[in-house]
Amino acid sequence: VLFARPSYYAAAWVPCILSLGPIIYSLSCFTQVGCYVKKNMKPVATSVLLAGALSVCLYFVLIPSLGKEGAALATVCGQVIIPLFIYWKGNKYYPVRYNARFLATVIVTSLLLGIGGRQIVLAQPFVLVAIKFVIIIVYFLISLWQVSVHDKELFKGFVAALSNLKNYRNVRNRRNHIVS
Repeated sequence: VLFARPSYYAAAWVPCILSLGPIIYSLSCFTQVGCYVKKNMKPVATSVLLAGALSVCLYFVLIPSLGKEGAALATVCGQVIIPLFIYWKGNKYYPVRYNARFLATVIVTSLLLGIGGRQIVLAQPFVLVAIKFVIIIVYFLISLWQVSVHDKELFKGFVAALSNLKNYRNVRNRRNHIVS
C-alpha cells in the first residue's frame, strides 16, 4: 500500500516469497567450508546448474496452478538445492556439523510470523505498522530464547554487550552532569 499502486496489490506475495531466495542462497556461504578446504569449487557450479534445472522444471508444474506466486516459489525451491548440495559434497571433503535444529527453528519461526503478519489486513496503516512491529519484537524474543537454549556462549556474549552498552550510557550521562 505504501510503495505500489493498487494495480500491483495482487502481486504482494511475490516479493515475500522471493525475499527468501537470498537468505537461502546465503546459507551456501556457510556450507562451502569443505569445498574451500579441499580447494574444489566444482560442487558450487554444479549446485547452481541443478538449482536452475529444478527451477525450470518446477515452473512447468507450479505456474499453471499458482501463477506468479508459483514462479516465485519455483525459483526459491530451486535455490534450496544450492546450500544442500554444497553441504553434502563439502562434508565429504571436510566434515562440519551445524546445529540443524536451531537453523530449522529460526527459519520456521520467521516463516510462520511472516505469513501470519501478511494475513493481517487493516484499514488504518498506523495500527497495522504497530501490530507488525509487535510481531518483529516477538520474533526477536523467540530468536533470543533459541540462542540462549542452543548457544549459551553466544547468549552470554550478547548479554555482556548489552551490559557494556548500559555502562557506556551511564558513564556518558555522568559526564554530562559534571559541573565545569
